[in-house]
Amino acid sequence: MKRFLVFIAIWIGFILAVTTLNEASKLQTPELKAELVERDVTDHQTVAKLKQAFTSRDYLSALAIIDKHHKAFARLPEADDYQAYQFFYLKGHVHSALWQHLEAERSWTFALNFANSKSEKKRLDRLVAANRILVDDINDERLLNTTYQATPRTGPASILNGKIAVIYVFLTDGALQNWSLRKRDFVMSSWDIAEQWLTLNSKQYESKLEFSHRLFLVDKNPYIKRLQVGDFDSQNQHAGKVAKLVAEHFGHKNILSFVEKIKQEEKADQAILLFHLARDGRSFAQRCVIECGENAEYVYLMEAPSGKRGSYMNYAQAHETLHLFGADDLYNIRGAKHYVVRDIMNYPASMIGANTMEPITAYAVGIYNEKPKAPFEIQSIFRSP
Repeated sequence: MKRFLVFIAIWIGFILAVTTLNEASKLQTPELKAELVERDVTDHQTVAKLKQAFTSRDYLSALAIIDKHHKAFARLPEADDYQAYQFFYLKGHVHSALWQHLEAERSWTFALNFANSKSEKKRLDRLVAANRILVDDINDERLLNTTYQATPRTGPASILNGKIAVIYVFLTDGALQNWSLRKRDFVMSSWDIAEQWLTLNSKQYESKLEFSHRLFLVDKNPYIKRLQVGDFDSQNQHAGKVAKLVAEHFGHKNILSFVEKIKQEEKADQAILLFHLARDGRSFAQRCVIECGENAEYVYLMEAPSGKRGSYMNYAQAHETLHLFGADDLYNIRGAKHYVVRDIMNYPASMIGANTMEPITAYAVGIYNEKPKAPFEIQSIFRSP
């Protein structure tokens, strides 16, 4: 009998765990529908607009409504509990659709203050529990670092201002994925969105950007095809060799001379070098710190040219580009879990328009002069302008 009761207890625990994980998996999709327990009350005009934007999957418009009105709905009188409940319930779903899971959890937790039925409270408790699983999952690297390193004014990408020569290399390495013209067009369409985001978000810091493009295709180099860049490339040794081989492929003695030559030809203030591999993997940047040697700085983008990953490609393009200008990652810093959660260097959003460039990132790329306050140490590693 005792064994039977233990078995039943374990089985019930398993069912509850599976249910919670199932809810968590739903939270990762923008198609999640908000199931409201309707009360016999007419929706507030703002709630009605928010519902419409959410139903239409116009999440950026919904986010604008939320940011404009959330303080007012938090202060509604008790008689308007239903309006506040609906607003913060929907607010959580909008944040979840945009992968802003910390904000989603806060919204659903706050909505509990306005729930007036067991079913509403149960639904919110379930959403909060499922969301916490996602937050833990996406913060698996959070404890790696305790210090943020800002490194502007070094290398070909000095500060995020002026004319930027974009050297975009479509590269085939040992993994042998090919680059058709259609795939290259897809990637550059994504890059246009990343450029627009960089231009818009740097403008608030009085930075004016202009981009020029130099596109290259390296798909038949026999030496490069012997090497594979990626997760099994210990300490990125192949990545450095391949970057140097690309420079040599185009007649330059090293990476820095390749980048500086293009920068000079384009009459640009800055230059960035991006290698794009036609497969999914972990993108990364090699940036100059205090000085910039012959290996210079560059980005490896590992994003398959297809629409399956939504807008993640333009997020990766913008995120990695900011590294070259001096920005550090925030997603792996112990004290940054709840700090500037919309910043593009901390958490990705399902739509790049929901990401921001906060003062810490603007400071790191040289367009904001005041060192921001943060719950962790910020090291400023740069030369004076």
